[in-house]
Amino acid sequence: MNRKLVCLLLGLVCVAAVCSKMKREPKMDDVLLQNVEALASDETGKTFCVEYGCVDCPEKHIKVRFVISGWSLE
Repeated sequence: MNRKLVCLLLGLVCVAAVCSKMKREPKMDDVLLQNVEALASDETGKTFCVEYGCVDCPEKHIKVRFVISGWSLE
């Protein structure tokens, strides 16, 4: 009888430990959030459309002669 009670209590402790581990949410630190923002941000920087011509301007949706875009590290 005593041995069955010890096994039962040990089993309940194991179940409680597993359940408490499963309920915890993963902790996201600042570095991880900055990496997510960096991957999601636009890397092309500013785009400049010059004169009228036959090239599509991605910002104004008109035909222009030149489209100038640069890279930004901000």
